[in-house]
Amino acid sequence: MNADQSRANAFRLVRLAIGGGTFWLLFAGYFLYHFLLARDLIPELFGGMFGPVLAASLPFTLWGTFLASRNLPGIFSNGVAVWVSATVLWASFWLAIHFAQAPDNVAHAQVGITIVLWLGMLALCFNIPVYSPLFNKILLGSWALIAFLAMAFVDASTLMTETMMDEDAASYQGLARGLMVVGTFVLCVQRNIISRIGIAAVTIAALFAIGARSELYGFIAGYGVVEAIINRRSLLAQFVLAVVVMLTAWLVLQNLDYLSTSRQLQILDLSQSSSWVAREYMLIHAQNQVLENPLFGIYGGHWELGEGDYAHNALSAWVSFGFPGFLLYVVTIIVATAVALVALLKNPTSRLAMLATLINVSNVLLVAVAKPVFWEMPALGWGLAILVIQEMRVATSVASARTP
Repeated sequence: MNADQSRANAFRLVRLAIGGGTFWLLFAGYFLYHFLLARDLIPELFGGMFGPVLAASLPFTLWGTFLASRNLPGIFSNGVAVWVSATVLWASFWLAIHFAQAPDNVAHAQVGITIVLWLGMLALCFNIPVYSPLFNKILLGSWALIAFLAMAFVDASTLMTETMMDEDAASYQGLARGLMVVGTFVLCVQRNIISRIGIAAVTIAALFAIGARSELYGFIAGYGVVEAIINRRSLLAQFVLAVVVMLTAWLVLQNLDYLSTSRQLQILDLSQSSSWVAREYMLIHAQNQVLENPLFGIYGGHWELGEGDYAHNALSAWVSFGFPGFLLYVVTIIVATAVALVALLKNPTSRLAMLATLINVSNVLLVAVAKPVFWEMPALGWGLAILVIQEMRVATSVASARTP
């Protein structure tokens, strides 16, 4: 083995340890930690875990990103990277201005943490060993375990997990985030449509059991788009999908009385959902603040109601970062989604394009109707979209080199 091969192997091991380890801790590890914490099987060791782990990993993932950039020239000069940089810089600039004006504003910590989480997710993306067989086997086993736990520990009368009984444990949304992301990565590794349908079905059932409405419908939307693109030229695959959809619809109708007690089917009559009614009040408050100051918004304006009382959609970006910040945030999400869709249309077998499409389509839906600007998941989609562009560039270069 020569020196170049040794360096390449060492780089792969470092990337697996940094990217794979951090990814596992943030999603599969997060689920298991909070599940065990809620069952009083372990003491509280790492607080909420997600934020501290992501922040603590940032120096290592930034170093890994530097190493990766040496092998992927131009990775930070593509269109998505430009929009992402503009969004992060504007948010940082906005924070700096308001900190200089009012250092004791309680909104600074929340905005600062959001920026750090964005950077952490972006740096993580450049280190995830997407094509590592070992990493994917570990994720498959972890997914099977957390999906089983999600479905096994369910109170049948409320369709909510028993883990929610412990006030120190994460909310169902945190557990759903871990399950959804791990399920997405495991699903996109599969080349067989039956395997993908099976993994999607189990993931959907587990998300339903957890009671995570947003993550459930976000995953369904992203998965539906991915399968539609991959199988757009296969009549057999389209037939299989049609049969699965009809069978699912029949099962839902047969069990409608039982399922009607769940949070998920409250979308048929949102006036009966207490959380939706509360969010409508927050949305009206945000709309009034935007109308009061349409250009600059009202930085930290949601704190007039409370820390988490922001509009649960992209309008929260307008309130906190003004119209320029809102525009940058929304356009960045749309551009990342468009890039992912184009990449998947060009190369339906690309694992990276599948991941980027499913995550970004889900982000578009949830940012439109359910998630605030302080949600960290869009940054995962941004990072994957940047990598997709780089993958397309490499494929184009290889094809050009082979052309006589």
